Amino acid sequence: MNPLTQRNKVSILPFLITCPLMVVALLAGCEKKDPVAGLKELPTQSAASLKLVPDLHVLATRIEPTTVHPPEPFSTATLCGKDWTYTFFDAKIRMPITVCTRVEARLANENNLLFPQGSGRATFKLTDPRIFADLKDSVLEQPPLVCTINNGPWSAQIVQERACIGTCSPKNTLTVVGVPNSVLFVWFGAFDNHPPGFEFVGLPIQIDETSDPCQPTPSPSPVGESSPTGTEQLPQLQPVIR
Repeated sequence: MNPLTQRNKVSILPFLITCPLMVVALLAGCEKKDPVAGLKELPTQSAASLKLVPDLHVLATRIEPTTVHPPEPFSTATLCGKDWTYTFFDAKIRMPITVCTRVEARLANENNLLFPQGSGRATFKLTDPRIFADLKDSVLEQPPLVCTINNGPWSAQIVQERACIGTCSPKNTLTVVGVPNSVLFVWFGAFDNHPPGFEFVGLPIQIDETSDPCQPTPSPSPVGESSPTGTEQLPQLQPVIR
């Protein structure tokens, strides 16, 4: 055999061995990876509060206030105070807020200013078919989704309403600000009596207050007697805080 031919065969041999190995490696690299590998399923309680955010193509925590009733209802003609007062507070609270998006938007979601880096943040996957049954014709209708939970603290505003509402206890409406969906809590009484679902971080800070005179419905006057006018002074009762 020609020495040159034999040398060429020897030099080609490593290539013939290496080439198939390279092809196998490339094919393995082209295999579709699970985008949510290693992530746990979103807790059921967090998933139950998710609602679609219009125009944002994300799911986010939404909490609507339950119907509350004054603890001691009575006629509005019997007042705890002379004025109908609204007091406004700024507050900080801690509660889990969840946002879920498509897997290709995972990085943007995790780096969103809504979810700054911190120990209170965690990432999950969402594959529960009960959630996706309500997402037909949405860009989020195909699982899986990637969800991020952050415990805050979040900014909130409180409106406290007193008198003229049929009770001596103030009515509080707390609205969480800076989150994708509506998150509201309503309760009567002191701040410490708030419903479950959040905790205050420090004490709320009063920032403003407005008041208007109460206008109770006057009692019918006997025939022949003049009815009370709007200029007459009503008894001024001291507010009772409960």
